Amino acid sequence: MQRLPFIFCGKQFSGDGCGLSDEEDTLVKNVSLYVLENLSRKEPWALSRCTFFADRGIDYLVLAARIFPIHDPRIHGDDINPFNQHYWLAYDLLRESQRAEIVLDPIYAYLGKTEFAPETFHYHNERKRRVFAHKAIGDGGVRVKTIGI
Repeated sequence: MQRLPFIFCGKQFSGDGCGLSDEEDTLVKNVSLYVLENLSRKEPWALSRCTFFADRGIDYLVLAARIFPIHDPRIHGDDINPFNQHYWLAYDLLRESQRAEIVLDPIYAYLGKTEFAPETFHYHNERKRRVFAHKAIGDGGVRVKTIGI
């Protein structure tokens, strides 16, 4: 079945529910809309940089987990090299026998299962770590929270 693309603020997100049932695809899009709309309404600047998006967007993803049947909302990041770092939001959909990790990444304009993400994303995903919200880098938080280095 051909699904409609997910578009937010003029940016078309790839993914389109690959590997998800129709019900799961709708859920993923609803969760994404909840996070992106709340973040863009209150902190629109946070959608332009992954460091800001992850550190501010996680609050809305945690709230979404209280409304929608998603599990373990979290920040993932690849920040081994501070000049080539990347952060994104992730959560799990629980199925009968397995879990599906879902990625919400407005920088790479991807929304969907981790395994179907673009090639450029896989580079970061292979080196990811779990990042703790609102913490300094020494405490496991986002490395850089400024526009420039």
